[in-house]
Amino acid sequence: VPSADKLAGKIEQASGLGIPIVLADIEDTEKTLNLVKQTPKKAGVVIFGLPYQLIDFHRRTSDLRNVQTVLRPVKPSDFLRAAWKLANVNALGEPDWMHDTGGECDDGVAERLRAAEANADHNAGRAAADSGASASPGDEGDGATAAAASSASAEDLKHELLAGMRVLLVEDNVMNQQMAKFSIIRSGAELEIAQHGKEAVDMVSSRLEQKLPNYDCVLMDMMMPVMDGATATVLIRELEKKHGAEKPHAIVGLSANVGPEYTDKVKKAGMNGSLSKPFYPATLRNVLEQVYKGTYAGFSGKGGKDAAAADIQSKPGN
Repeated sequence: VPSADKLAGKIEQASGLGIPIVLADIEDTEKTLNLVKQTPKKAGVVIFGLPYQLIDFHRRTSDLRNVQTVLRPVKPSDFLRAAWKLANVNALGEPDWMHDTGGECDDGVAERLRAAEANADHNAGRAAADSGASASPGDEGDGATAAAASSASAEDLKHELLAGMRVLLVEDNVMNQQMAKFSIIRSGAELEIAQHGKEAVDMVSSRLEQKLPNYDCVLMDMMMPVMDGATATVLIRELEKKHGAEKPHAIVGLSANVGPEYTDKVKKAGMNGSLSKPFYPATLRNVLEQVYKGTYAGFSGKGGKDAAAADIQSKPGN
């Protein structure tokens, strides 16, 4: 975060061209709050983040009129809408957002974030039903709120969707850990986290030696310190053979890489399939549900509707 003087200077320069807007990613809630406090009144602030990050941010601040939040993955229409709102607020007069009359956290903000995720779930379900038809996010009107209102019972079921499932997440990035944790735990699954491939191999080995049930799914990041995902997968497969595991682990690779070279690498390592980053929480839950039900197609490509829906959802923007 730049110093208050440096930030004020940059905003003063930008104000000569129009209404200045500061763009910021939430990496740390405290730093983001400090940035908001340092921003002069003449500028607006657009903050990008994942649902759990924005919910936490709004819990700790009022619903300030010249601060707009945008969910990741970012849709251009969401960003333009946020910028338009800021421009109109500033055009009507500079609000004293540091002493906003809201006072406390606007519960409606957190509810709108939850509604946005519910809308993503709604689109994901529609994709599965259509079996290959592209799911449209829907920019017309307040579709997110409508989707949340119409799917209250679905929200209740979602919390028990993966009840009893054991998931091992192998991921070194804290932000990615939190994003996956937010989605997995609220679906009812039990989650353990390994910081790198070596730790994951040790955890799997310990369960096999103690004759404990396998993890139902291992979500394996590819690029990690100490030991990468491909190497860890090879070692896990060797452990399964050594201990005579009745059922091999379902290992799903996580990576921003795409293409035939990546696919060949993870297949050769022994992974069952892969999920492209970034992904919506609904996408991850859908894959885990398929694994738990035994319908996950992965690289075999024989999963029918479930496989088609997972493929559609894995593409950011759906």
